[in-house]
Amino acid sequence: MVIPPHARTLGKLLDEMAARYPEREAIIFEDHKITYKEFQQKAESLAKGFLRIGVGKGDRVAILMSNRPEFMFSIFGLAKIGAIFVGVSTWSKSRELSYILRHSDASTLIIMDRFLKNDYAAMLYELCPELQVSKPGELLSERFPFLRRVIFYSSTKYPGTYEFEQLYTLGEGVPVQLVNNAQEEVKPQDTAYILYTSGSTATPKGVILNHRGLIENSFNIGERLHLTEKDRVWIAVPLFWAYGSANAMMATITHGACAVLQEYFEPTKALEILSKEKCTCCYTLPTMTHAMFNHPDRKKYDLSSLRTGITIGSPQIIRMTIEFGIKEICNVYGGTETYGNCTVTDAKEPEDVRINTQGKPLPGVRIKIVDPNTRKPLPPNEVGEICVKGYITGYYKDEDRNATSFDEEGYFITRDSGMLDEEGRMHFKGRLDDMIKVAGINVSPIEVEEFLQTHPKVNLACVIGVPDKVKGQAIVAFLQLKENVVCTEEEIIQFCKQHISSYKVPKYVRFKTSFPLTDTGKIHKNLLRLEAIKELGLEESKEGSTF
Repeated sequence: MVIPPHARTLGKLLDEMAARYPEREAIIFEDHKITYKEFQQKAESLAKGFLRIGVGKGDRVAILMSNRPEFMFSIFGLAKIGAIFVGVSTWSKSRELSYILRHSDASTLIIMDRFLKNDYAAMLYELCPELQVSKPGELLSERFPFLRRVIFYSSTKYPGTYEFEQLYTLGEGVPVQLVNNAQEEVKPQDTAYILYTSGSTATPKGVILNHRGLIENSFNIGERLHLTEKDRVWIAVPLFWAYGSANAMMATITHGACAVLQEYFEPTKALEILSKEKCTCCYTLPTMTHAMFNHPDRKKYDLSSLRTGITIGSPQIIRMTIEFGIKEICNVYGGTETYGNCTVTDAKEPEDVRINTQGKPLPGVRIKIVDPNTRKPLPPNEVGEICVKGYITGYYKDEDRNATSFDEEGYFITRDSGMLDEEGRMHFKGRLDDMIKVAGINVSPIEVEEFLQTHPKVNLACVIGVPDKVKGQAIVAFLQLKENVVCTEEEIIQFCKQHISSYKVPKYVRFKTSFPLTDTGKIHKNLLRLEAIKELGLEESKEGSTF
């Protein structure tokens, strides 16, 4: 039986796990194996470095980094001194990075200089030219008035910035008692993360997650998976995402298990890691499972250690995941606002339960289904809007949205459709609004529409989602062009790839001279969606959680 952690702040949680399991592996990354004691020491050293350069309680610190141990060291180093981790997607383009830095009031940015095809250094200096002539820690930027410090994770020295490894050296002269004192000031209800997720508006929402919620909710998720300190949890889902940092990472640490990091998902490398490290637990998504299951060399790898994990998707996807070898895979429902998941099937439940439902609410979570129009609660087996009460805090710097996102009883209004059966298990049915979910990631149609309308040839854009067998949904852009111009689908797609995250890029582009309208003069998106489904020969499919 796993003993629940006593700690209710992230810094103390790491201290507790290091005391329980000092020599047990906490993180594996490529050839690096890091024990819980070493993990704690790295986080503590970074905490001293952060204090030395002026980061303190309540400071928002944005991190743009791939899945690496340094990402985890940074999250817990910040947590020890009460600073707040702000997640930035590695898919971000300049407009997205700019928005998050400004909206979060980030005082500090930790950033890789390059990752895959992305040149973040060039992006940052273009956004913030003042960095070229600034002293480290003394940035004064017109665009980012709160930003003072940039820390590059790189072997290259960049003007106006600190080097990540430099933080360890800078912290050497800082007494550890200062970190301990700062950690004592951190309260369970304090904000630990701000994670950005797309909404029904054109700009992402900054979701507030607190220390207590992160620990308790993730521990309860791990209990549904039947995790122990002997498990080895494969984490290729990004740590800037709630699925990674609020769910996978935290469920692992609260159980003293080992996080086996993959810097980014690539199916051949994934199979190698799963086999080599004898992973027992997988956090996967339909696109990931599909790629590994259909890999031509899959059967060459020993995947016999696999036991449990989490995924979302249609019954067909869940069956594929089980056939892949994760016999006790768990199905889930939730979102960033609910700390990743709020309902989870139990790994020991019958297969048909885990295939066809998203499980019962976690301890500390209450769910009701209401009529979307009358707001009255509905009985079991009736489909309505899902409302969740638990650890949910709300949104950063968004009083209007916070005022409309909770009902009079304090339930969070998800705008998702579903039902609870007689045994209290969730059956997710879909979105009530027109949010698009690509491989489990929320995509705001309005955000993509507004971007498309910046193209010099586009007069009007309408974006909808259609079923996709691999990613759950795909984006279709209907465009009305300006007069006397010619444009191709490829031209639009390439334009998108240059400026927005890959998961926001339309899979299909269709041109129209006019749009069907509702009685109130709005574009009739349902008719466009039906038109696209028919033209493309698609079939409806349902997916589970959003993150």
